[in-house]
Amino acid sequence: MILFLTLLFTTVASKPADLDEMDVIGGDLLKLPKPALDLLSGMEHLIGTYNCDIGNAQCDAFKAQKMIDDLEFGKVNCDDGTNELLCSQAKQLVKAGEVASDEDIKVALLKSYETLLVNNQNLDLLNAVSEAMENYICYKEPALCNILSEMEAQYRKFEKDAKPAV
Repeated sequence: MILFLTLLFTTVASKPADLDEMDVIGGDLLKLPKPALDLLSGMEHLIGTYNCDIGNAQCDAFKAQKMIDDLEFGKVNCDDGTNELLCSQAKQLVKAGEVASDEDIKVALLKSYETLLVNNQNLDLLNAVSEAMENYICYKEPALCNILSEMEAQYRKFEKDAKPAV
């Protein structure tokens, strides 16, 4: 579930329904109080930074994941010019042209991020970290367990539906 923060987050996103499902998971994420959300997203970003720092081949996928987080949590729509710097960085990351739409950018970011779904061992380890984080939050804040459980179920379905055939 650590990948759920991408958020939004791990799919081929070849059709608008994927983006809609991504928004549902993202909406549930935003139901979490800031400390819980900060813990989950902070851990996710640390894992991405670690992978980039050690020269892991999936560094670009983790960068795409962080960019998706930044766009989604910032409620940035690259079509309306609300955050031109962030949108420019996103376009550069996915090598999109200046006229790329908000949806085109997010689909390209998701496609970049999908490589994390291909490596089952990597995905299993990331999900184990996520489950531990989720359990820790439930232990500290039992009232959040239902939200986290719902998100986990949505994410697992999303992950299964989005996982590319290998």
